[in-house]
Amino acid sequence: MPKRKPAGIPSPVVGKAAFEIPEGIVQVYTNAMSVIVTPWDIVLLYGSTDLPGSIRAGGQVVPVIRAEVAIIMSPQHAKAAVKALQAVVDQYEKQFGELHIPEMPS
Repeated sequence: MPKRKPAGIPSPVVGKAAFEIPEGIVQVYTNAMSVIVTPWDIVLLYGSTDLPGSIRAGGQVVPVIRAEVAIIMSPQHAKAAVKALQAVVDQYEKQFGELHIPEMPS
């Protein structure tokens, strides 16, 4: 369920722009993502695994991922977002140590 931003969170400054964060902004926790590519857009589907719910696929039980947010952007914006996220992750690792991504079972 999306959460609402509490009042009083300061607006972040990004480059030369300050983002206005209105009271009641929707926040969504995600632990799953899928990417869809078209010739014009890149779609990021964010959701979370529903561990109690599962389906049988080819004889295997797989978790259900409930998509909650679709972010649609141009390929150019996606490339800029990758650069911005990489800079944030690099700074995080510099401050807190290297992040390790666990292997996904096949």
